[in-house]
Amino acid sequence: MRQLMLILLLVVLWAPFAFAGLCKPVNIESRHTREAENLEGESFATAVSSLDGTADYIGSRSYNAHVLACNRKRDTMGKKIEREIGSDHVFAGSLDARLVKGHYNYFGNIITQQKYMYRLERVSGNWIVTIPAEFHFPELKLAKYLDITMPLAQRLGIDTTICATTVKSKGKTTRGLVPKSVSNGIWVFDTCRVDRDETFTVNGQSKDIKDWYMEYWKELIQSHWSRAGFELRFQAVNLGEVDAGDLATYNKEGIVWHVRLNMNANVIPRYKSNPFFLHPIYSGIDPAGVVHEFGHVLGLDDEYPSTECVPLGGADYIMCDAFSLGGDNQKGVYPWIVTRRYMGGKAL
Repeated sequence: MRQLMLILLLVVLWAPFAFAGLCKPVNIESRHTREAENLEGESFATAVSSLDGTADYIGSRSYNAHVLACNRKRDTMGKKIEREIGSDHVFAGSLDARLVKGHYNYFGNIITQQKYMYRLERVSGNWIVTIPAEFHFPELKLAKYLDITMPLAQRLGIDTTICATTVKSKGKTTRGLVPKSVSNGIWVFDTCRVDRDETFTVNGQSKDIKDWYMEYWKELIQSHWSRAGFELRFQAVNLGEVDAGDLATYNKEGIVWHVRLNMNANVIPRYKSNPFFLHPIYSGIDPAGVVHEFGHVLGLDDEYPSTECVPLGGADYIMCDAFSLGGDNQKGVYPWIVTRRYMGGKAL
């Protein structure tokens, strides 16, 4: 029994990483190539990024076909999509809201399945994806503190003051700079440790650090995933942004993303908790990491390692290079995958 539990543990913890990446090219069919061609005409593929003016949401047609083929193969809704709508299917300009839920996996078994969930609707040709999220701040280790990424510290104006030096007590960092070297190279930016209930004032607005933190995540996700034709609405339950009636439905249907944070910089982030990692995301996660992990909430696969996906054309794709963040990294193939699932959604 003990050996069985150990084997199960290893499967849950390591399997998703050992087999993460694109599937074999043999899975690419003519319809995937056709879809990759069709998505290039969508407004979310021809858009210009409002962040930096870049305009390559289309990316590589051959790589898009590869991503589509792999996602459909691993998506529990994949066969239904390809059975019920053709590669040239055109959705109506306005569609009522539906709740979209499913799983994707690398093995085809229940243990390693990863859940995706969101609300999807279309208004005057513009797809709207809504994700309600509830934040769970670290409860066990260093529960009095919160590590924040240095870009957020800069926004709060504390990067050259509080975050410039490290304060320790009994060998533990209690305030200030937490060098990225402590994470064994996982992160790009240093992090900064502050008190969990500390208040900071920016442009005359005073807020609890947790509120600044959640608003920063919301801005990151919405600004990087939204563009013409595809609007991402990230609603923080903790900030009272979700209508009570909607929240009851979301909770009943399992649509809420529970963001469970930890204070261990060495933990590889997982967007969803499991029995062995109840709080799987380091609170000091890089901005690119936030945007990448959110891709999993939308039901998108990991495409790395970059040594494999980059040569195939994925160099500028957020799900290929998880630590590179640009204005148009969230390629058009991703909204295409997300919106095709409308046909399998549940009416509100």
